[in-house]
Amino acid sequence: MIKIAVCDDNSYDIEMTKKEVYNACRIHNIECEVNVYDNSETMVSDILRDCIEVVLLDIQMPQVSGMEIANKLKEAASFINIIFLTNRVDMVFESFQYHPFRFVRKEYIKEELGEALVAVEKKIASELHLVQFDKGKMVGSFKVRDIQYIESNGHYLAIHLPQTVCKVRGKISDCEKQLSDLGFIRTQVGYLVNVRHVARLTSKEVQMDNGNILPVRRGSAEQIKIQYAKDMEKFVNGRYI
Repeated sequence: MIKIAVCDDNSYDIEMTKKEVYNACRIHNIECEVNVYDNSETMVSDILRDCIEVVLLDIQMPQVSGMEIANKLKEAASFINIIFLTNRVDMVFESFQYHPFRFVRKEYIKEELGEALVAVEKKIASELHLVQFDKGKMVGSFKVRDIQYIESNGHYLAIHLPQTVCKVRGKISDCEKQLSDLGFIRTQVGYLVNVRHVARLTSKEVQMDNGNILPVRRGSAEQIKIQYAKDMEKFVNGRYI
């Protein structure tokens, strides 16, 4: 089941959008729970409190813009998937900085919302997929979305997570075989990077969303960029797992 939020300060628009969400989920056999929020002052804290995974936001709202709310949500919980509802095509490019999952045009909501919800359900499933490391006596299971990158350190692997680093015994080459189809790229001999957490990629380095800077294998920058683009396209369109 996915938890979906409908955010708007217009009660009529909220009910119409909520109805379309339930219709789309019924047609595509998606189990969902829909919550509605109409108070811009408490919207962000309420969504975080309720562990919402998908947020449908109207880009234009009189009191506070959907982009302001999107910015606060992404700062607090990067895993939240934002779907912007809009009839303002001219605002689409401006909103890219908030990394929305999809744009759904209000006038075509019946045609476009279903595809967006199907894709986001697959994306969430891939992010919550558990990866197990069980080399030697040390065993650990981690959600794909929680693994920022894996670093090789002698006979051990350092699994970098949002709040900690876990060590397990193993080879990074084995991890690469296990994780390459889940959006992980070998950027350098000793590093396996989760594309979900890449903030910037250049020919010399990878900047992660936690601020860490990792090296890029010399002479392989173009190949890595191509693989990164392919993996990001899969990730955004929910085609993992």
